[in-house]
Amino acid sequence: DITPHSLPAGTIQTDYKSYFKIATTDGFISILELQPQSKKRMPVKAFLNGIGNSKPSLKIISYSS
Repeated sequence: DITPHSLPAGTIQTDYKSYFKIATTDGFISILELQPQSKKRMPVKAFLNGIGNSKPSLKIISYSS
């Protein structure tokens, strides 16, 4: 997603319901699936549904491509 923004690279944006994206210097990376530590890979909507209304602080620990 090449949308101009002024956020620092690495900033996470989410509505805690349907999308999860990470700011880069050129736009955003939309996360479609993720794998929490010691869990199975899941669609981002399932992950966000699982955390419910708790709205935890999220941060990136590691990634692989």
